[in-house]
Parts: sequence; C-alpha cells; structure tokens
Amino acid sequence: MGRVANAVVVAAVAALAAAAAWDATRPEPPRRDAAAELRALGAAGQILYSDERCARRRLLLPQLRVTHVPRISGCEVFGHRGSLGVVGGEVGWYAYPGGVTMLLTRAQLERETGAAGSRVVAAAWLANTRYAALVERPGARERHLLLFEADRATRRVGALDPQYRELRSSPRGGWFAALGGGRLAVYDAAGDPVAPPSGLDAPHAIAWSRDDAVAAVADAEGVVLFRAAAGRPAVRLPIRARDLAWRN
Repeated sequence: MGRVANAVVVAAVAALAAAAAWDATRPEPPRRDAAAELRALGAAGQILYSDERCARRRLLLPQLRVTHVPRISGCEVFGHRGSLGVVGGEVGWYAYPGGVTMLLTRAQLERETGAAGSRVVAAAWLANTRYAALVERPGARERHLLLFEADRATRRVGALDPQYRELRSSPRGGWFAALGGGRLAVYDAAGDPVAPPSGLDAPHAIAWSRDDAVAAVADAEGVVLFRAAAGRPAVRLPIRARDLAWRN
C-alpha cells in the first residue's frame, strides 16, 4: 500500500507541475474592459507578435481574441516595417524582377554629409524615393538622422545616441521611428518629433495600423496602443511581445 500511495502522490505532483508548465506557456489574456477603450481609439485589425518564448500569436482587435500562429524559426514577426535594404553602408531598392536599384551609394552619402567614411546604419521608406536614414560618421559618438530624396539629403533631423540602430516607418509613410537600447524616438513624415505616451518602459518594437492612425509599441511591461498623431489616449495590454507587426 505504501508504494501505491507514494506512486499516487508522485503522479499528482507531476500532473500539477505539468499543468503549471502549460499555464506558463499560455499567453496572458488582455483585460476585457480594454476592448471598449480600443473601440474608442479606433484600433482594429490584427496584431501579430512573438512572446517571450518566441511563440507567435495573433491578437484580434478590438475583440482581444488571442490565437496561436505556427512557429517559424526566429523571434521576428514579419509585417510592414518600411525598412530599406542597407548593405555595406549603402541604401538599395530591392525590386523583382530587376534586382537592386541603388538609392544612395557611399560616395553620394559622403557628398551629402561632407564626411568621408560615412555609412548608413538603417533606412526606412516614406514615399516613392523619399526615406529616412540613420547615418554613422567616423569618430563621432552620435548617429545622425537625415531625410533623403533619392541621393539628396533634404533635412538633417538631428543627432541620436549610438544605441539607436533601427528605423521603422508606417504603411502610408506618415510616421517613422528610431529604436535601440530600450529607447524610442517618433517623427512625422516631415521629420518633426512626436511625443509617444509617457511611462514607456524600455520600448523595443513599434507598428502602425494600415491607415497610419493608431500605433502599437512593445515595451518591458506589455503593448501600448495610442493615436499616432498625439501619442494619447493610450491603452496598455498585458501582452509581453518581443516583436510585433500590424495587419488589417
């Protein structure tokens, strides 16, 4: 009897452990009252995100229904980022068929910046041949954010900390953002800064709705949605996301 009782206890403990492990892998559901706030915000469509274990999820808005998406290698979520190809510090437009059309060579960049050895770290599309570029100069501590029309610099937006390493833009090119080192800087298409919601904790990903009206930012505590033009009002969802993209 003692062995049987011990076996029952062991089995019960194992079952509880398995249940706890299963609960730990399930996404935390958003609070239901957030749905009304999202409707007021005008947030609709689907947000795809990868959780802390790199499992992919689909969040339906504003219903707040979470479903699983079959996993693909890696933690990135594929969707619109507006990113342009940067190879060897140069910017290229990738088209099929036809290969690569260069928008900005190193020689052209050096001409526009006046600094030999300048290279593009990241670039994000805004409209046609208009884009934002994060530029690194030899010996400089900061990185410079510039707007370009093809191979011509049209505005020097400003200097950023060297931790910024990524640019993302909205589907219609109305907004773009610089990310890196737990920091976020948001701009409109003209390069003027836009204040994001206060209280963001180490933001690391951003995506916009297809109409450019609403933005979603992933930080250390969850996902925050807000009107892109003003940064407020904001709705925080308790969803831990390593990366996210918005699909309508």
